[in-house]
Amino acid sequence: MVETLTAVAAVVGAVGSLAAGAGVLVVNGKLDRLTGRVDAVESTLQTLMVGLIGRSDTK
Repeated sequence: MVETLTAVAAVVGAVGSLAAGAGVLVVNGKLDRLTGRVDAVESTLQTLMVGLIGRSDTK
């Protein structure tokens, strides 16, 4: 009886670990896409600001 419960607990733990790992991969992919979008917006903003007011470090 105890062996059966131990085996069931091990299987449940393994399935839970796999599900958690898959969740981490999904969230990591979404975070990478978001980071790329933020970088693109930052680059566009810098380009616009340089075009509008010029570089302040060149005198």
